[in-house]
Parts: sequence; structure tokens; C-alpha cells
Amino acid sequence: ILFNCKKKVKSVGTLGFYKNLKKICETNLTTPEIEDLYKFAFSSSKNNNFDFVFEASSHGIAKKRINGLPINIAAITNITHDHLDFHKTINNYRNTKFKLFSKYLSKNGKAIINDKIIKIKNLKILLLKKNIEIISYGKKSSDIFCEIYKKEKIKIKIYKNKYLINFKVFSKFEIENLSCAISCCLSLGLSEK
Repeated sequence: ILFNCKKKVKSVGTLGFYKNLKKICETNLTTPEIEDLYKFAFSSSKNNNFDFVFEASSHGIAKKRINGLPINIAAITNITHDHLDFHKTINNYRNTKFKLFSKYLSKNGKAIINDKIIKIKNLKILLLKKNIEIISYGKKSSDIFCEIYKKEKIKIKIYKNKYLINFKVFSKFEIENLSCAISCCLSLGLSEK
């Protein structure tokens, strides 16, 4: 979305390191070691005005791979039972993911929150106490809500505005990710138009 809006963007995660949608290299970890994250984010190039997007995995947070990295926008998509081998309990896993917001998000940062996550209210209360702006998605009552309308159409609600767009969707998981991406773009100041 950022690239299509004429923004320069670097991203790193499970699929590798990309610069303006061009794959530069593979990565071994969803959240690389801190030295690699800095290299990807701040690599020398003229006019380094890139938005840097990266996946902060629960392992990466627990192992402090994001220490000191400026995080202006943090988003949480889900909490599942996928990593209980590492975290042992769902509460440990949830608390680790919530650290992205409580420990690492800049004090003037913005939080993108999936309202479907169990105990998300606890995180919202903490963020409101810290005066962190929150954009929510996932439920009809959220700021952003997307749903499948017909075979290749989706309805999108952005605050009070509603849109119907052509978009081939394969799963509800994609709808959640689209809602999160729209929320992130709005937090960057991109207009919904």
C-alpha cells in the first residue's frame, strides 16, 4: 500500500528483506538480530527517507532483538497457541506481545489494536493512561472494519465512512491483515481517499 502511494519503503520479516517491493535478501529469522535490523533500517543510501516496516515476533521481543529501535507505530494482529513451546503459557505469550506497546513503542507512538484479541482491553487501558493514540480494527464497533460482501468484493468501514471495493479474498485471515494494513497507513497520515 505504501509503495502504491508513492512512498519509499523497506520491509523485513518472514519473507526476507525488501526495498520498494524488490527482494534484496533472505532472512533466517522473522525478527532478525538487532544489528541486522539496524542495517536494514538505516543502510547507507542517498536520501534515506524510507518508511521501515518489520515483523516483531514474540521470540524477537522476548530475546530483546528490537531494543533501542525507534518504533513509532506498533500493530498486533493475533495471539494464538502457535508459540507455546517457547512461551509455555498463553499469558506469557500475550504479555510478551504486549511489551511491544508497553516497553518499545515511542511515547508519541500510535497503537494498532485488533479488538478480537482476548484481554485486549487491558492493553488499551495501559495505552490510554500513556496517552497513546489507538486505532482499532477487527469488530464492527472498531475504527476499521472489513468484511467479505460477495465473491470478489469487500465492504470497508473507516471510522464512519463506508466503501465497497473489488478485492479477491481467500480467507478471513486476509481480511484481518487488510484491516491492520489500512489502520497502519492511516496512522502514517495517508488519507482514506
